[in-house]
Amino acid sequence: MKFKKTAGRFPAAVLTLTLALSLFSVSAFAEEPDTPVTIPPAFEAAAPQTDVCDIFTDVAEDAWYHDAVQWAVDKGIMNGMSEDTFAPDGTTTRAMVVTMIWRLEGEPAADYLLPYTDVPGDEWYTEAVRWAASTGMVRGMSADTFAPDAHVTREQLATLLYRHARATGRGFTGDWAFPLNYPDAADVSEYAYEAMCWMTMNGIIRGMDDGTLAPQAAAARAQVAAMFRRFAAEPLTYEEFKALDPERQKQVFAAMTGPEIYELVKNSDENWPVTSYDLISPQNAKETIVLYDNNGDLHFNLAWPCYGGFLPESIASLGDLSGTLDVSRDGGDGGYSMSYGRNEDGSYPDDSRRSVPKTSATVRTGTLDVDRYKKVVEIVTSGESDDSRTAALTALGYTEEIAARFLSDQSAWLTRDEVSGPDNIADGAKLAGHDVEARYGYYGVTAPWKAGDLDLEGGGGQLEPVFSWGTLCDSGLISDLGTAEIH
Repeated sequence: MKFKKTAGRFPAAVLTLTLALSLFSVSAFAEEPDTPVTIPPAFEAAAPQTDVCDIFTDVAEDAWYHDAVQWAVDKGIMNGMSEDTFAPDGTTTRAMVVTMIWRLEGEPAADYLLPYTDVPGDEWYTEAVRWAASTGMVRGMSADTFAPDAHVTREQLATLLYRHARATGRGFTGDWAFPLNYPDAADVSEYAYEAMCWMTMNGIIRGMDDGTLAPQAAAARAQVAAMFRRFAAEPLTYEEFKALDPERQKQVFAAMTGPEIYELVKNSDENWPVTSYDLISPQNAKETIVLYDNNGDLHFNLAWPCYGGFLPESIASLGDLSGTLDVSRDGGDGGYSMSYGRNEDGSYPDDSRRSVPKTSATVRTGTLDVDRYKKVVEIVTSGESDDSRTAALTALGYTEEIAARFLSDQSAWLTRDEVSGPDNIADGAKLAGHDVEARYGYYGVTAPWKAGDLDLEGGGGQLEPVFSWGTLCDSGLISDLGTAEIH
């Protein structure tokens, strides 16, 4: 695993690409699977013109690069190598790549005197090179040569696109760290490392069929089309995502990169997984956020360990307890999960032991009266009518408003992901070989959570009562309210 932390611009050496014309063999490198999902077909900016299968004899309808070639041709970014061939396995030259970026930008004009003797004034790529040189995106191979016919490697293409990304406000900012988890990561040149990290993190460049990154391999035209399509894709909006049918939502979400998932969730009405937890990041969102299917209800959730975050062998019924418990919650009033117990020094468990992805927090604290709680649960789950249960609760001294909240909370609890969804708490108990009475809710020990760069140790006490924290506090079932800082 190779990491790099840096900030600011590339060193000057990055701006010169050293290319050896005789070293490239595309046939040694197979397809780079293309599953672009940032813009589903229903949201492409323009409808396809003529299918490229009807234009080029070497682009099959079921080829992995078909849609990318279709996009590049429709957008005018790429053309065929002849009237009826696209040459998907053909190499790509510096002139081609610069022209593609220029076309992507709308072919802007530049008032700049080219110093290159090998770029005539009337070639198809002349104005593209003029613009790219004027912006500093490319420099010549020497003071007076550009080498337009020099072939481009995958890492060189990544560098050119990354410079363009930086010029348009994208790219890494400040300090950054990203693992380039490929067996040939050491083959990435120093000048291209930041670009390759950003491009792979965003799913623009993907591994080869053999699991390698192949940074020194020639960039085949099919791969270039796919990379440009991903690079140019507009982010999928939450509204567009929710308009997809459920199966398509699952397909799109599964193929998204971590940064795409992070941005989709952050800009949604379900943004709590990223706004509430500072250890959830674009780098680990692929492993830490899921599209959860609770009996047909699709929604974003954290990829907590299964079984409600409990260690299966620790799951027991709250009905087995009595007396009082020290409890604490890192979260809002509407949540159900909470911690119980304290450390030997009287402090509350930190978020790593709670398996909560935060660096620090101010938690609410209190004391739960377990015996009173069980009496309320027994009334609420008695199966009597709402009026009868309300009367029984008010007879215990609760207001009608609190009684209504008890009934509402318990009904909502039954539909929660960890209670009724796949791999729920009861499933965990059964996996461990024992039946647990669900009526009162659950208690146990949190499981560790390791996902991406997230490593939470677990081991803290955890409760899953049938009423929310807010209702438990407002009813007096949790008393001695306070706060505590945890880290």
